[in-house]
Amino acid sequence: MQAVLLSPRTYQILLALALLTTALFAITKSSYPQPGGDKTMHATAFFVLSLLTYGAWRRYLLPQWLGLAAYGALIELVQWYLPYRDASLYDWCADMVGVAIAYSLVLVVRKWPR
Repeated sequence: MQAVLLSPRTYQILLALALLTTALFAITKSSYPQPGGDKTMHATAFFVLSLLTYGAWRRYLLPQWLGLAAYGALIELVQWYLPYRDASLYDWCADMVGVAIAYSLVLVVRKWPR
């Protein structure tokens, strides 16, 4: 069975939608169900964002990682100024755990013999 890969352009569109959705969840007042807890939700969101980012550009992991780190930091910075949200260094760390897991998986799969 052959894996189905999308075009980089499709990944770019999906990434843009995921970034907008993540930002919307980050700035709204409503609380969302968090199976496994808030940190699990952060790590999962950034795991997905990382895979979409890799699919969109497929190389140069360090700039992708730095961009996602900046995006996570920006979200926390914005939340700092919202009276109904809390900014947390631990949330950003959970974001980076999601990125680390995703890119570790990418590195393993890239080295896997075909």
